[in-house]
Amino acid sequence: MRDFRNKQPERVIKARSVLLITSDGKNLGVTDTREAYRMAEEAELDLVQVGDGNNGIPVCRILDQGKMKYEQSKKRRAAKAAQQLTKELKIRPNTTDHDLQYRAQQASGFLKDGDKVRVLVRFKGRERNHMAETGRDSLERFLGMLDASGYRVERPAEVGERDISITLIPAKT
Repeated sequence: MRDFRNKQPERVIKARSVLLITSDGKNLGVTDTREAYRMAEEAELDLVQVGDGNNGIPVCRILDQGKMKYEQSKKRRAAKAAQQLTKELKIRPNTTDHDLQYRAQQASGFLKDGDKVRVLVRFKGRERNHMAETGRDSLERFLGMLDASGYRVERPAEVGERDISITLIPAKT
């Protein structure tokens, strides 16, 4: 049996009455707060405020607060794991073939892990005068080194102020 006398509630409900929902989802309507606490104690569960409600009457639910927090953290972890990361690889227009090959291997690894890859060709100074031609050539050389079946182009080449970038995503299998 739970000991409610020694347990400090996380948030004390100061309203005189609350809109009460039981642990099985039944709406009991507006109930006196003391009565709601008594019902929660009888069920050996917690009274938790889940919303402000309308007309200033808070919405409270009788549930196991530890279990609720655990479920919420589980959902957050699952959402974070499902989130796709974007990795960024920066190259220069005069990057050697060996260095491009190394970057292509990195990109292949990222794509196999399910991450997006943004390839950025960065220009400095006078290189910017020939940005369109040399940047596209560098990107084509880079894409030629990748396994063509391992990726799809999400966004085609975008020309920025000092760079040209392309975004790749893993190919659907």
